[in-house]
Amino acid sequence: MNRFNLRFLLVSLVSILASLEMSTNIASAQTSPARTETMNGFLNCKDGACVFGLHYVDLVRGRTYAICVESTEIQPRLFLESLDGSVLAADTDYADLNGCIVFHAPATGRYRLIANSFTPVGGAYVITMRELPVVLSVEGVLANGRARGHDLALEAGRRYVIDLESRDFSAFVRLLNSDDVIVAFEDECLGDMARLVFVPRRSGIYRVMITAAGPSVNGDFAIRVCED
Repeated sequence: MNRFNLRFLLVSLVSILASLEMSTNIASAQTSPARTETMNGFLNCKDGACVFGLHYVDLVRGRTYAICVESTEIQPRLFLESLDGSVLAADTDYADLNGCIVFHAPATGRYRLIANSFTPVGGAYVITMRELPVVLSVEGVLANGRARGHDLALEAGRRYVIDLESRDFSAFVRLLNSDDVIVAFEDECLGDMARLVFVPRRSGIYRVMITAAGPSVNGDFAIRVCED
């Protein structure tokens, strides 16, 4: 083997090894689990009043977060606020979420978490926050009140949060199984968002149906399904 062929072989081998290393790094990045942030706190109570726990979190616009509070000593409450003190969400907003706030960040920035107690009794608590994976995200237009359907695969025993937003009309959400049977629905649109929390009993393909209150309604909508 002459010197030119040997040099060409060595260069090719180095290129192959570099490609393999890059592929391994990409695969690892794609399969890495979502990071969970944990915050610990303690409520001090005296004379029938508690000093609330204050925590700051940084959220990214367009991402959905599950923020949960737990305690074995007190009955904790949790509120999410903007920096000016406006309440954006509370862990009691949806009974099906079991002490959790599921929040879709409208803007990138810093937010406040306020921990308190149902009763004036002090004790320790733990707050966990993690970003939820998005199963479905669609923006579209509802024309002449015609229902829009989107199919997605759901896994038995997992909890899914379905959010429908529209500033143009009061939207209704229905969830159908593969037999076109309604298994869940939300027909009370509060503000500009309707939320449906669903835990399927069996895995399969389901269809999210978007409908409006009137037969000739037009407007934009955005639907997002996250897996908790």
